[in-house]
Amino acid sequence: MFASKTDPTTLRQGDIIKDVMFPLARMDSPTLLLGTHKEGTGESVTLAGKTEQIGKNHYLIGQIHVVSALCAVLTQCCDVDSKQDPPPPSLSLCRVLPVPESLRRSKQFDVLKANVDPYGTERPHYRLFYLGNLPDLPDDYVADYGLCMTVAWRDYNQVLRRKILEMDDVTRSKFRVKAGAYFGRATTEDVAAGIADPWNVGS
Repeated sequence: MFASKTDPTTLRQGDIIKDVMFPLARMDSPTLLLGTHKEGTGESVTLAGKTEQIGKNHYLIGQIHVVSALCAVLTQCCDVDSKQDPPPPSLSLCRVLPVPESLRRSKQFDVLKANVDPYGTERPHYRLFYLGNLPDLPDDYVADYGLCMTVAWRDYNQVLRRKILEMDDVTRSKFRVKAGAYFGRATTEDVAAGIADPWNVGS
């Protein structure tokens, strides 16, 4: 599943990255923005929000829930090639988690472990990609395509330094195809309406 050696000069799709501060955006509660005192006293104060310019964009600085996590590179190999000039603005990672105990006890676990062909006759577990045991870690793991984050390209080398594993060619290709199936599968409504392949509607 994993290559015997990893390329330390570039990222590839499916690379396993350690020590990522993975964010969780909470939409049902206000983000605590950081700022400096502008006016007022006691509990009735106004803050001037702290901002940082990154490229042409200005960002407010605030607190957000994070967890230190393993991740896998979700962006395709051609789009994380370190030799791109100019490079893209960002790359994407998905979270890597221990196999949930409830899933391990379910009938779907064997299907998940096999990473069955998402376009085959057997219904796959679309969202998760089984990774098995990772060296020096106590459990078996899955990559969760549904838990994603964006990393600015300027932090590319920070991600590269945290790379610990690289998939072999066959596993990487399966990871790519299954990710495409997860994000691109047709809904039952689209199939029923005859628009599952929208470029060939009515042809």
